[in-house]
Amino acid sequence: MELHSRSEEEATAPKNLVKALAVLRLISERPAGISLAEISRATGLPKPSAHRFLGALLADGLVRVNDDERFGLGFQCLRLGMAFQEGLDLRREALGPLDDLAKATGETCHLGVKDGNQIVYIEKIESSNAVRMHSRIGRTNPLHSTGLGKAILAHGEPAAVDEAIEAGLDRRTTNTICDPHELRAELRRVRERGAAYDLVENEEGIRCCGVPVLDHRGAVVAGISVAGPEFRLTRAKLEEITPLVIAAALELSRRLGYPGSIPFGS
Repeated sequence: MELHSRSEEEATAPKNLVKALAVLRLISERPAGISLAEISRATGLPKPSAHRFLGALLADGLVRVNDDERFGLGFQCLRLGMAFQEGLDLRREALGPLDDLAKATGETCHLGVKDGNQIVYIEKIESSNAVRMHSRIGRTNPLHSTGLGKAILAHGEPAAVDEAIEAGLDRRTTNTICDPHELRAELRRVRERGAAYDLVENEEGIRCCGVPVLDHRGAVVAGISVAGPEFRLTRAKLEEITPLVIAAALELSRRLGYPGSIPFGS
């Protein structure tokens, strides 16, 4: 593509694009629809200008207008959103946040997803320390005894907790929570602090901090964790790194289209 000196009309195009996108963003925040007058007031655009931008958005299918002349998102937005979601690769998107987290903590970092009543590790960044947690991609562990699993259970659908309890809370170590009432109480604590701690509950000598990952709908789709030997990951150290794990999970959530602020640990 050749680059030429821009004419006055070309120079104003980016500003117009920003204004048109502001209109589109405003419409996206009003699921019940919004009128031309309301758009003009909210954006500060004169009605003729707002009408012109709406005409362009209508022509491209990004906006539709209903019978009472209120504007909403068009089906082209749905197609674009679906194309965006199809193009996402959870593991690829997670590598940056996981790598940063591993460098900041010095411990092994995992990305895991729920599969039935198990957590499956689908990506990891290994600790550079000689003494570290040894794990592998594809390994599974119970939800109720792991930091990742408890984080996903605590912030997911309540039915998943019932299913995990019905499947049986098998003991993995002397610290495993095997009582349903104790598990539910633990999940309430997880929701309050925003992170789940595995205090040598799944594997002897290993502690972990896990936080859920949310998609564009705010639904839990995965979890990120930091795991390491208990002599390094003391309770004080777990609390120290918790904000780092939450930040990494939020960064991945944002990459997956999650638009909100941190719904946990705040």
